[in-house]
Amino acid sequence: MTWNQINMGQFVLLQNALNKKYKRPEHKTFALARIVFGKDIENEPVADLPHYYEELEELLNSAVPDKKPEGEYILDGRKYILHKEIEKMTTAQYIDFTNLAKEAGKNTIETLAVFLIPDGHKYNDGYDIEQVRRDIRYHLNAVEGNAMLFFFIRRSRDCMRRSVSYSLVQIMKTTSVPLKNRMKTCRELLQGWLSLEHSIMP
Repeated sequence: MTWNQINMGQFVLLQNALNKKYKRPEHKTFALARIVFGKDIENEPVADLPHYYEELEELLNSAVPDKKPEGEYILDGRKYILHKEIEKMTTAQYIDFTNLAKEAGKNTIETLAVFLIPDGHKYNDGYDIEQVRRDIRYHLNAVEGNAMLFFFIRRSRDCMRRSVSYSLVQIMKTTSVPLKNRMKTCRELLQGWLSLEHSIMP
């Protein structure tokens, strides 16, 4: 079992299950196996359990491979374009991304749907967003999904840093505003940026 065989829906469920507390260790194992294999292994023959345990351990002890995201994806027969240029995002797209990224662990599927757009469409121009999310959840594997997620998180941080730096310079150049007020605005801007910076996954 490899991460290429795990879809993003399973990946999110695995993350939640791994962070959950269980009364007994075997309960955690059964929960993880149910996500990966789609069955209750406690109902399987005892002789088959070592196979499931080995597959599960091999998967969970391996890192999700690092790779660069592709430009196009075919998910369940539908073509999607990955919009990589954060600087060219629409305002609505940027707002949705920053709001979702604050809790990226809870909104992984929704976050990816901000950038994976059906071929021939622009962001939020009337296509079925729930279909996009279903395709990501059930047909995008964990390797590709994580490649996208970390790519956009890194790019968004770089973009935010440049934007904040530019804004600070412009604020300090505005001599018509008292220096005390300009300093206050700069502090507030920096505090807001740092709050968002720490809330987004590394």
